[in-house]
Amino acid sequence: MTVPWTELRNDLEAAVFRFDTLIGDVDRNRQVDGSDWSIEEAACHVMTAFDRWSAMSEGSTVDVGHGREFTPRMSEINEREIEAIGRGWDAEAFGASVTRWIERCRDPNSAMLPYGPPELECSHAHSSAILLGELVIHGYDIARTVDAPWPITRREAIAIFEGALVLLPLVYDGSATEGRTFTMDVRLRGRSGGLGLHCTPSPLTINNGSPPNAAVHISADPVGWILIGYGRRSQLWGAYTGRVRVWGRKPWLALRFGRLFPSP
Repeated sequence: MTVPWTELRNDLEAAVFRFDTLIGDVDRNRQVDGSDWSIEEAACHVMTAFDRWSAMSEGSTVDVGHGREFTPRMSEINEREIEAIGRGWDAEAFGASVTRWIERCRDPNSAMLPYGPPELECSHAHSSAILLGELVIHGYDIARTVDAPWPITRREAIAIFEGALVLLPLVYDGSATEGRTFTMDVRLRGRSGGLGLHCTPSPLTINNGSPPNAAVHISADPVGWILIGYGRRSQLWGAYTGRVRVWGRKPWLALRFGRLFPSP
């Protein structure tokens, strides 16, 4: 993580407060725009995400497969967890779920194996960034639905991006390469250093640093990038607004990003 743990933890706790405040001020029976969930279901999902990660940090694992299996399996898990709550949204229970997770993060660098098979190692700091993404993205959905402000900072976006990197090998769909092998250079503005995504028909390799021989180079505003990555905005929106800029020998490969990494 390039975002220091103290800053990430502060952002996580601030996002929890913002999310709890937002949920307390809206009609939770209202449908979230562009979603099959009500606001209450979306809020319950965020709470169950904290519970799931706490359980995984204590040794349980979740089998989500990889590639094309990941998104439908994750959807099934989400629906099952929401139904299991039964009682619906409970602010006190949400606070307890968050506290349980924070207590698990006394050593943010300690490793866990949350998913398997295939096994995937993840630090508590990266897991916290993933949970920050749950709060920020679903808070964004709900705020848009009720026309409420929901600012996202560059630092939050960079942390969410770095947390999501851990999941990329699971989400990655090698069939979208159409049998080709190529490297993408992804640079988030304000983040120190780019990343090389070496895409092949089977595994994905992620390397620190911008590879000079990449087939396509992508420079992106962090907030715009996570909204695109989570399927809240389109790639065309990113290009039209200047939030994403693409160049290189094969710039059209950038359009394949959404197929290589389907939104979770």
